[in-house]
Amino acid sequence: MEQNLQELLKAENEVNKRVSEALQRKNQRLKVIKEEAEKELTQYRIDKEAEYQRELARLKQKIAEEGSADGNQEQRDMDNIQRDFQKNKEIVVDLLVKNVLSVNIEIPKVVKGTF
Repeated sequence: MEQNLQELLKAENEVNKRVSEALQRKNQRLKVIKEEAEKELTQYRIDKEAEYQRELARLKQKIAEEGSADGNQEQRDMDNIQRDFQKNKEIVVDLLVKNVLSVNIEIPKVVKGTF
């Protein structure tokens, strides 16, 4: 009986040793997998950041181009307005002077009461 007990203890120790080794291998594999996942995640972040920066630069360039195009259009519009002003200012001044000097001084019929 003593021998059976010794064999059982020996078998139990062997099983415990195997379980311990299996847990160590499992933990080692998990550690390697975690490291690989972190490397992949780091590379993914780097790639996405680079993609984001490229897209941001492209959009900034587009905004700058549109802004300069709008600025050029605004300048052309201002030049047209200034040219029209210079061309028409004499005509407008003459028209205003003519209307101021040609006031009808007769009393209207409605005010006189003669219909």
